[in-house]
Order: sequence, then C-alpha cells, then structure tokens
Amino acid sequence: MDQHSRGELFNYSNRLPSSDKTLPSRALRSPSEFVRNPTTIVINAAPVVETRDVAALLQVSTSNATTILRHLAQKGMIVHLSRGRWLVNEKIDRPALPELISAPYSAYISLQSALFHHGLIEQIPSVIYAVTLTRPRRLRTPLGTISFHRMPPELFKGFELSSRSDAKVANPEKALFDLLYLAAGQQGHPWTEPPVQLLT
Repeated sequence: MDQHSRGELFNYSNRLPSSDKTLPSRALRSPSEFVRNPTTIVINAAPVVETRDVAALLQVSTSNATTILRHLAQKGMIVHLSRGRWLVNEKIDRPALPELISAPYSAYISLQSALFHHGLIEQIPSVIYAVTLTRPRRLRTPLGTISFHRMPPELFKGFELSSRSDAKVANPEKALFDLLYLAAGQQGHPWTEPPVQLLT
C-alpha cells in the first residue's frame, strides 16, 4: 500500500461518524502518525492484511474497517482475497496466492499447475491448483480462481520454493502422485477436474 493509499485509508476513516468509532483518548491525526505505530508492520511488511489488523491500526471497529477496506478495493488500491483478508501488494506473484490465502495453514502449488510449471503438460490450467492441510474449496478472486485440495499431514511434502516465484511448488513426481491420490477419491470428495495428458 503506497502513501496515497494510506492517506485514503486515514481520510476515509475520519469521514465515519464519530459515534461509530472506538477510539482511545487521542485519535490519529495524520497518515504518518499511524505509519510510525508498531502495528503498521502489518501494512509495511506483509503482502496480505486482515480486517482485524486494520481495525487495530486505525482504532475503529471491525465493521468500519471492513467498510474502509471495501472502499479502497473499489478504487483498485487493494484486492479482496477472501473473508477478512486483503492483498495490499499488487506485485505479488499469482502462484504465491494460495499460501497467503490459506494462512495460517500451509499450502503449495500442485496437480495441473505444478505439472505445467515443470513443462509436463501443454495446456495452461484455467485455475491455480493447490494442496493444503485445511478443507477443500474453490475460491474466486480478482487475481484468479484457486482450487484448494486437502492432503493429510503425512503426505504434505515433496515441494520446494520455486526459483521463478515466491511460491512452494510440488516436484514433478509429487504433483503426479497428488493428482492420482485425489482422483482416486482418497479424501472422500469426487474428482471433477479436467483430465490431464502428459507430454511424451
């Protein structure tokens, strides 16, 4: 989030009715004041922030923080990823999104996305396929659709940090194993993804 975005965040919060604020004895008086606040580590260091962190930062209620963040998202300054999570660094690599969204649970790129990453299939996946420790789901974001698939902890391995992005990516063998494991319905969920044709 740049200085202009921070100013928008501050100015919009100050336009809220005073009765809606939950301020301490002294309100924030300028954007630079809350930039100096230790809680701005959330804004300055992390590509993703949570609504509750912004609420604490601006000293407003969570509902008002949501209103502020939605305002900034509508102006294209930030991106709403999922419930309570917002992307403030628009330069983030798309493959890094699954782990940012699934936090505090870990996640890694696998299945068709990893196979394409390693040059084993030609067709570009229409969604980002990821394996996680939490529940399976498909999430649509302004930056693309992410398909999360659950893997048990004992099989959550076989990946490494990609040299081309800030994402964890399954190695070719693990990506193929994950595909076969999940397609066999080992997690009790029917496999509805398109078939894969490996290059020979």
